[in-house]
Amino acid sequence: MPSGAYTGTTTVPDSTHPNGETCVFLRPEDRYCAIQVACLANNMPAWELKPYYCCLFPLVDEWDGVQRTLLLDEGNDLFERGGSCAEPAPEPQPLIQVYAEEVSLALGLEGYRQVCERVGLTPRL
Repeated sequence: MPSGAYTGTTTVPDSTHPNGETCVFLRPEDRYCAIQVACLANNMPAWELKPYYCCLFPLVDEWDGVQRTLLLDEGNDLFERGGSCAEPAPEPQPLIQVYAEEVSLALGLEGYRQVCERVGLTPRL
């Protein structure tokens, strides 16, 4: 975003969700993101219309006006409970690999690959 400011989508009360609230775009029947589903149904990339902030979840792209920092939102209740859209990995993996798509969205594919190289990992993408 040119301004550097961004926000996530609005949440609404949801007694069936462990947090007691959920994203307004989360479909109640399957808990999929309606924006992402609509993109895929129209042959668009899954994140084409989704807000940047939401695409990165559970990563957060912080900008202080000088430097960008990509962080894991460890304080997020869903993350703390082990919640995810993906199936659990059969063995532990570095977070940069688990969230390769999100890191690539934030840093670009070449940026993701450079970070992998710096930490001695084979890029997943």
